Amino acid sequence: IFTEVEPTLDELQSLWCETLDKLLLINPRIKFCFTVSPYRYRKYGFHESQIQKAKLLLLTDTLCKTYPQASYFPAYEIMMDELRDYRFYAEDMIHPNTLAINYIWEKFCEFSFDDGVKTDISEIEKVARSVAHRPLNPGSPSHKKFKANTLQQIEELQKKFPAINFQREREQLL
Repeated sequence: IFTEVEPTLDELQSLWCETLDKLLLINPRIKFCFTVSPYRYRKYGFHESQIQKAKLLLLTDTLCKTYPQASYFPAYEIMMDELRDYRFYAEDMIHPNTLAINYIWEKFCEFSFDDGVKTDISEIEKVARSVAHRPLNPGSPSHKKFKANTLQQIEELQKKFPAINFQREREQLL
């Protein structure tokens, strides 16, 4: 049975500090990145959603001040302040749309990753776009060459990132 509870800010802080302390014992070099979802939760009303977001913002602020290994990425603020126009929302006018998601992702990459990781992500995204490409002439020699080149790029990425499973992408090209 699932019971919904609403912990106090102090209870949340205590729980999170205990958890972070345990993680730091396991790996003292670990870094934490907190964020608050840009999704507006309407189950209990938008006012209550704002109150809960405020609680999370206070919690993350305290954690970031307490733990030098912690940082805060402002996804919620980006959505509310930079992307406040409704053209950045899905049809339900609550969820961020693809344009907003991509914008926030780009900001997150700038915030989190060094140039080497950004290059790796760019390579993976390029392959993903190639796999998603819908050809005008699927049987043409140029498309066969395109598929072979994309498969070669996947093989190179697989060697570089053995933990990533590219099987679905391979199957889409075969």
